[in-house]
Amino acid sequence: MKSTLKRLFSALSVIGAMMLVTEVILATVLYFGGFVTKQKVTDIVKVVQGELQTPSEEEVKEEAPQTPLEIKRSDQLEKAVALWEKEKKAQEEDIDTAKEAAESMRRELETVRAETDARRRELDSRIAAFNTQKATEIAAEKDARFQEAVKTYSQMEPKDVAELLYDLPDKDVVRYLKAFKTTLRAEILTEIKKVDKKEQPRVPGDGRMNRAAALQEILSGGYAEPPAETASAAATN
Repeated sequence: MKSTLKRLFSALSVIGAMMLVTEVILATVLYFGGFVTKQKVTDIVKVVQGELQTPSEEEVKEEAPQTPLEIKRSDQLEKAVALWEKEKKAQEEDIDTAKEAAESMRRELETVRAETDARRRELDSRIAAFNTQKATEIAAEKDARFQEAVKTYSQMEPKDVAELLYDLPDKDVVRYLKAFKTTLRAEILTEIKKVDKKEQPRVPGDGRMNRAAALQEILSGGYAEPPAETASAAATN
């Protein structure tokens, strides 16, 4: 009988030790989960080691109130998670709304840019047309003045016309000569030759072409420049 009780007592002791160890492990897990305090885990360990007696019901009632983490229930956690998900969804909706607004603004800007480019091209086209018309009018006005001058010169003596044209650039003189009739042109060239001899007497060997001959060369499609050797010789002299 005594042997049987002894074995039973030993078995109960082992079971009690295992329960205490299990309680320590559970307390540790709860501590890392934020549901019990560090002091609670320390007390459980002391109970296992025999340093602290299991508190009585009166002592349990007199213990300090637990922290918010310790008293938080599953329904509170669910409410917190639901609130977080609601706020997250609201933020995502705000982000989507902002993206849609940005995309709408981008499309509006593209439309405005296209309209601006079209208006700029239209304005450039109008400016080009205006400049062309203005240039045409100016050219017509110049041509009208030129034709009036041709009429005036045609009524003058060839000698007087030659003296007036002599100081003009070759291209302008040629333009007037082309506008004159052939007979008048020949007479004016003859008078230009006389004026040139008077204004710039020729020096033997200088290779300079008479102004009338130079103008006639231009009229015939040639060049009014002297040969290279003659020009070099003139420069040396």
